[in-house]
Amino acid sequence: MSRRGVLITFSGIDGAGKSTLSAMVLSYMESRRMPAVQYWSRGGYTPGMDCLKAIARKVFRKKLPASGDIEGRTRSFRRGLLRKAWIWLALLELIRVYGGWIRWKLIRGNSVICDRYLWDTLIDFRILFPEEKIEDFLLWRLLRRVAARPNAAFVLHIPASVSEQRSTGKGVGHTEPTELVRLREAHYEQLDQSRGFHVLSGIDSSADNSSRILSVVSQVVNA
Repeated sequence: MSRRGVLITFSGIDGAGKSTLSAMVLSYMESRRMPAVQYWSRGGYTPGMDCLKAIARKVFRKKLPASGDIEGRTRSFRRGLLRKAWIWLALLELIRVYGGWIRWKLIRGNSVICDRYLWDTLIDFRILFPEEKIEDFLLWRLLRRVAARPNAAFVLHIPASVSEQRSTGKGVGHTEPTELVRLREAHYEQLDQSRGFHVLSGIDSSADNSSRILSVVSQVVNA
């Protein structure tokens, strides 16, 4: 059996630098011939969930909004039963990914670098479904129990205004209203070092953050 892999996670609002820095860690591990994969995830938008949504749209056709129809999705989620069904399916799929697929990769000796993880999904659901107490869902509690624990978890902070500027610069087709971006910023500020996160500023240079991150990563991979 090969040496067990490590799990590294990056969290933060859009434009904070998660993808860039997770790719940097992947390159670092590959340069040292450590088997590793980079994985992006978002509750409700995993491959399995995308497949289920595509099937549901074919079956129910006009009863469900098309992909990318934000206003239609918001109207649909006003229906309590549909909203809860979507949440349950999304959580079940994350149990498969975080509690199954990632754990299997780690056991097989592959390190996994996650662009977004459990906490990002919790913030997403709190904002998307303010009517629901996600933390009280049985499936959420099960997800927290079975999800692989990160060996190092980083959270990147940037102001909401910077997030909007960077999203616009990337040519993102749809951006959230400013008030929601600010709400996300406030939620992420709660992910501090007291919960085991390595807190970084997304405003700092990539070189500075890379140095700090690799210092931590080198410790966990050599532990």
